[in-house]
Amino acid sequence: MFIIACPIIEEIIFRGILLSYLKRYGKRFALYSTTTIYALAHIFFSDIITTYVMGILLARTTLRYKSIQPTIVIHILFNLLIYILCIVPNDIANYIWLGLLVVYIISIILVITKRYNLYSVPSSSNTGTVEKLFYSRFTIIVDIIL
Repeated sequence: MFIIACPIIEEIIFRGILLSYLKRYGKRFALYSTTTIYALAHIFFSDIITTYVMGILLARTTLRYKSIQPTIVIHILFNLLIYILCIVPNDIANYIWLGLLVVYIISIILVITKRYNLYSVPSSSNTGTVEKLFYSRFTIIVDIIL
């Protein structure tokens, strides 16, 4: 439920229905209002800041790509990471920080060298366009902070 069903349901409700409905009042209004509702919908007060930042990133992704498919994948991967960190034994968890440190250093190098937008994935469409993995400096910096 936590890894697959919740992200799909939340993305359909918050980014698919609510964001697309509120977009008629302005993209900025839709982004912040759906993100606020999304953050408040999570039960624990300690998670509101993280959920708010994640909501902004997911809403920006939806607005940029005009689809909730990327946000569903991101949300599933995020919940999977949380689940894995919760079930990993303590003796292994002591070494997970090394992997996170490597990702952190790579992200910093990409931002400093301004090469974050050079890594792309071929699109599945026949138009030959590519979608950027790292599509803005803002997103990378927020990811580094998180």
